[in-house]
Amino acid sequence: MTIKLLFPLMTILALLALAPAACFGLVAHADSVITPAERQFADMHLNQTQVDFMQAVEGLTPAQLHFKPSADAWSIAECIEHIALTEQRLSERATESLRVPAEPNRRSEVKTTDQGVIDKMTDRSWKGNAPEAIQPGNDKFPNLEAATYAFMDQREQNINYVKYTKDDLRNHYMPHSAYGTLDTYQVFLLMAAHCKRHTLQIEAVKKTAGYPQ
Repeated sequence: MTIKLLFPLMTILALLALAPAACFGLVAHADSVITPAERQFADMHLNQTQVDFMQAVEGLTPAQLHFKPSADAWSIAECIEHIALTEQRLSERATESLRVPAEPNRRSEVKTTDQGVIDKMTDRSWKGNAPEAIQPGNDKFPNLEAATYAFMDQREQNINYVKYTKDDLRNHYMPHSAYGTLDTYQVFLLMAAHCKRHTLQIEAVKKTAGYPQ
């Protein structure tokens, strides 16, 4: 099944962006503690990685989507599913982190810089094992179109949340096996970087010998 959007990509993104921030699971409360520069930085990365991903997968044929560079490597279809599952899971974990009181006394636990979050995740020479819950397979989505739209919908919610939230993202935290402790602002950077990592993987699959043309 070819991934073909019913409307042009940018039209869909524009329509999704019209939804008010109050509709999302993450709802603003107190005065903002992220700076305008931090807000812009996260917004830029979330938007750009979404566009890059959609451009990378739009119009691919079934043969291209399911081609595997090797027996133990993911196909593009599997990358799409993993990206969608991870976006949803990280969004859930961000929500969970904000349900507890802010803990500014824990700031010293955060050892990774914002740029460091992005650099590590987008460095494909570094390898990690995805937890079972976000690995592709087992009919977690009915089809690839559903996975693609699930990603788009969740990403637009995250973009709008970051754009408008007044939540204290710097004083809530999430443990991560590769980074130690991240603050919740960095979780949104991680979403962007994770999408970029696997978009790079998709582009690498396309350059593999034997990839269908």
